[in-house]
Amino acid sequence: MEVRKTSDDRINEMGKRGAARSEYSRMASIRLLGFVLLMAVLPPGGAYVEDGGIHEDGIEATAAEGWPAGCNPRSGWYCLSRTATRGEMAAFLVKRLAFGPTGDDFFSDDDGHPFEDAINRLGAAGVSQGCNPPANDHFCPDTEMTRDQMTTFLTRALALSHIRPQSVDSSGTVYWSADSPFNTPIPEGPRLDPQSEAMTAHLSTKVVFDLYEFGIAVYRVDSSTPEADVYCLADWGTCPTDSLNPIPIPPDLKPPPGSDGNTVIVDWPPRLAISLHQPRANSDGSWSATWVTVADLNGSGVPPQGGNGSGVSHLAGVVELDEIAGGHIDHALVFSTDVACSDLFRYPARKTDGQSSLPDCVPQGARVQLDPSIDVDQLAVPDGVKTVARALQEYGAYAVDRGGAPMALYFQVAPDARDGFPGRVYADAGLTKDYFSTEGVPWHRLRVLNSWDGS
Repeated sequence: MEVRKTSDDRINEMGKRGAARSEYSRMASIRLLGFVLLMAVLPPGGAYVEDGGIHEDGIEATAAEGWPAGCNPRSGWYCLSRTATRGEMAAFLVKRLAFGPTGDDFFSDDDGHPFEDAINRLGAAGVSQGCNPPANDHFCPDTEMTRDQMTTFLTRALALSHIRPQSVDSSGTVYWSADSPFNTPIPEGPRLDPQSEAMTAHLSTKVVFDLYEFGIAVYRVDSSTPEADVYCLADWGTCPTDSLNPIPIPPDLKPPPGSDGNTVIVDWPPRLAISLHQPRANSDGSWSATWVTVADLNGSGVPPQGGNGSGVSHLAGVVELDEIAGGHIDHALVFSTDVACSDLFRYPARKTDGQSSLPDCVPQGARVQLDPSIDVDQLAVPDGVKTVARALQEYGAYAVDRGGAPMALYFQVAPDARDGFPGRVYADAGLTKDYFSTEGVPWHRLRVLNSWDGS
């Protein structure tokens, strides 16, 4: 059985061979190649024998400029599939961008590390703020870099302008029509449900963020994405993919680990949101799902059939990574609750999977708002929580599913999420674990609108 070596093992072996610097520079360059040609137009070369893929121009161009060599120059191999650590990236950036020395020691976990000097230079230059917010006293030098971490390093190192992810396109919104209930702000002085106080008394006892296990995996695809047939396992009518197959399926598609496994494929050319409930790969290359829901991205967010417990698209209202990174959400959110009514629902819901018969149960489709008079900026909570709280004041959130918590908001699953870690974007915003909750928000000041538009 092949045993995968840790980054520490690799560094120790490189030290014994006396080849650490060429190795870490080469490994770091692999992840940078996608960005290199944005910085300079370089001529292609002919240095390596196995780089005939889509990154060949970048690899050969950097080699022609004297950038780090391959993994075995004598054989002409580049070793495309290896990855870089945070320490290797620090050394690469310091070497290429000439950050000056510093006498300060910014992190406590790199003492004696081969890349300690480079790491401290990045700290002095403001390129890295650490890997364990909010303390940020660790650098995690032997942790492999993710693509989002790499772009943050490059943005700071190259002094690029920060651009907040855009929430609109030429049609007015990325998802759904301009008059969709998910894109319509709550008016001032909305009419409240007569049972608002009773309903929010329970909802406010625990508000959590579903970041991983029961989050929503979102994949954007286009005409270059490989295709596969997808089949429905449940006998709930005609499977929507019967007339669409094959559909784009990203090679790295990985459903969330929770029992729902809800995964959305955002297919831009036809502007479709294809939701797979409990998807699984088959041995013949096809996929199966308990059910598939197809929603028109130009529509309301409520497809004609399927969807979550309330019949709403699994994509509608999900908090996405770029929204947390950008600090702004321009749409209503969605949540599940353990007190969803068994026989009541309202628009935008078209059904309910609720089981509660309590007098203070929450109808699916009910729109909940955080009191807009609260000064969110003054709350002692992480930045990611403030971003969500502002959205709850302006757009609110719809009850769309039955769940295990009083109020659980749905988030996009980060590609680098794993058990015990929700992903770097969320962690950097202070959302450090799945089912994240905070006591710093006055959730008791939630209120339920009488109808979706406040009338």
